[in-house]
Amino acid sequence: MKHLVVLVGFLISTTARADCPMQVYGDPAKEPNYDCPSPNEDVLVPDIQALPSVELKKGEASPREGILLDRNRVLGLGLRIKALRRLRWMETTSSAKQLQAETAYQQKVAKAKEDLLGSQVESYKKQLLDARADLASAQKWYRSWTFGVVVGIVVTAAGGTALGLALRK
Repeated sequence: MKHLVVLVGFLISTTARADCPMQVYGDPAKEPNYDCPSPNEDVLVPDIQALPSVELKKGEASPREGILLDRNRVLGLGLRIKALRRLRWMETTSSAKQLQAETAYQQKVAKAKEDLLGSQVESYKKQLLDARADLASAQKWYRSWTFGVVVGIVVTAAGGTALGLALRK
């Protein structure tokens, strides 16, 4: 029965323990003490003003109304509280890891998009320079040596023909 009183006292006073330091649930490397309340547990669990525990002997009348719990039931409730604190810690650390993984993924996607856009810009610049070079070489055909020789032959032939026709008459 003393164990029951101690355990009920433990369950009632878990939120008011002075020997428990503030628990940190964000550090996956350091596991917290599950006997102590978790961060912001006072928000999740209402503050119930419980009366002090009373030890009852078999056949003795209870001094007030209430629920009589078996020792194993009280132990089970205490273990559930510890298990819920452990699950909360595990969920907090796993969500932090998941957030880090998602952040790293999004950074890699952004870097890949940036690299793709950069390579597209470089490709467009190269295409523009090639097009300008092709355009410049296409516009200078009349300045080429071959064009000068051909024009010279044609002008000379035309001049000679015109001179020959003019002298023939």
